[in-house]
Amino acid sequence: MRQRILSLRRHLFILGLLIVFPLLVVGFVISVLYVLGEQKNLRDEAISTVHDAATTIDHEVRRLLLALEIISRPVDLTSGNFERVYQQAKQLSDTIPGSVVSLRRVNGEGVFNTLFPLGTPLDKGKNDALLLAEAKAVNNAAFAISDVFVGLQSGKTYVAIVQPVMSDGKVAYLLDLRIPTELIATIMSSQLRHPEWLIGVTGKDDRMIARNWESERYVGQKASDGFIQNTQGDGGVFENSTLDGVHVFNAYTRSKLTGWRIGTGIPIHIFRAPLYYSALALAGILAVGLLCSVGLSYAYARVMLRPAAELRKLADARPMEARRPTEHTGIREFDTVLGMLAKSFYDLEDRERHQQTLVQELNHRAKNTLTAIQAIALQTHRQSKSWEEFRNRFEYRLMAMARSFDLLIKSDWRSGDLREVITDCSKPFCDPERIRLTGPPVVLPPKTIVGMGMIVHELATNATKYGAFSNPSGWVEVNWEIQKTGTTETFHFQWKEHEGPAVTETAQKGFGSALIASTIETELHGKAETKIEPDGLYFCASFPVHDL
Repeated sequence: MRQRILSLRRHLFILGLLIVFPLLVVGFVISVLYVLGEQKNLRDEAISTVHDAATTIDHEVRRLLLALEIISRPVDLTSGNFERVYQQAKQLSDTIPGSVVSLRRVNGEGVFNTLFPLGTPLDKGKNDALLLAEAKAVNNAAFAISDVFVGLQSGKTYVAIVQPVMSDGKVAYLLDLRIPTELIATIMSSQLRHPEWLIGVTGKDDRMIARNWESERYVGQKASDGFIQNTQGDGGVFENSTLDGVHVFNAYTRSKLTGWRIGTGIPIHIFRAPLYYSALALAGILAVGLLCSVGLSYAYARVMLRPAAELRKLADARPMEARRPTEHTGIREFDTVLGMLAKSFYDLEDRERHQQTLVQELNHRAKNTLTAIQAIALQTHRQSKSWEEFRNRFEYRLMAMARSFDLLIKSDWRSGDLREVITDCSKPFCDPERIRLTGPPVVLPPKTIVGMGMIVHELATNATKYGAFSNPSGWVEVNWEIQKTGTTETFHFQWKEHEGPAVTETAQKGFGSALIASTIETELHGKAETKIEPDGLYFCASFPVHDL
């Protein structure tokens, strides 16, 4: 699959996203933890609110039960004098705004009601919720608490605490304390920490006893089906819609004293507000992060594109232009690449120039070599008495020339070491210990190497046939030095044979001597001298050299 090619700006933008992405992930995790923590705090606060409200209501109910017990003790069943009990009941109802205390016989006949003066005839009509509570108090011979009902005389909603009055171990009277539901609502609201929350009390018959939202409208109505279904236990949390259609998060608890369910509702938009705020903040951070990442990436891309333009300019430049020093880009890697490319261009140019020189040198050498071969063949033929002798001499001289070329090939046609030239060209004629070399290290240019190779070959050939190498004891001393006069360097070379056979100088010169003289004068532009000494041949040459 072909890889998609993107610009440097796009790559920097992607890099910015890769940097921002982990931060966004961390922000998301922190946001989730924050939301869960805040919702847990709200849930715990709602549970704490309903428990505190239930505890406060139970405490108030117990206080009123104690007051009813105190009132019920002095009731005189035999004399029928209820004046004192009435006064105490009147005092109790006066301390609880809107409350009513009444005393009834078990058969339903009313004795007194604090709404009316003592002795006022009373109606036997009662509410079903109150009748159920009174029946429970009679059956259990213990107090009972009713659900919500509407008072016949006042038309207000109440809950009642029914205290049985015992005589001879039986219930003779029922002392009722009717508490207005507004008081229950006031007690609950005092425990509410957030006014926008809903709090309410539902009786055992699933009807609303009190609530802080529009209490007059909903008190006495049956709670929603969802609330009834989710509040069958002693406590818990759930989500539900209220009677007025508000979706809320509910927490409730059941009072063990009254059996009522106290519940609070947090509007769902408040309960989920941390989630909304967190999502909004995260979206804002994401938007700002992306904008900053894009902006900074594209802005910094201008800095990064400048060295890229330098690279392109360098790649398109001609070799001579590439050799010019490049400006610093401020980016180490780009500077390194620019330097390497510039150096590569310089090396390529130098190599190309060298190759052109080599081609020219090879052309010149080839022409000279062919001329030299032609001359060697002609002169060798003239000096040879047989085809066999011609072949051997001609082959040896070509091999000497070939060795010189081998040395040039090893050094890439650049230069060659003189010591190696002498050793290689004399190797076929003598052992290495029979030729002693003295002189400084000298690296000769290509033209000089070929000439010196031919000269050493001819000298070694002559020593083998007539001189020091023709007997077992002879040896050759080879010396050289460089003398510098002004800007001119002159190379001096000496070949001196020792302990060879006696040789007499003849007037006729052989082809070898002629080849040596021709090479020194024509090729190397120097001069040479040859002498026959008692020990053997003495040869010396000097010629100017360049590029040593």
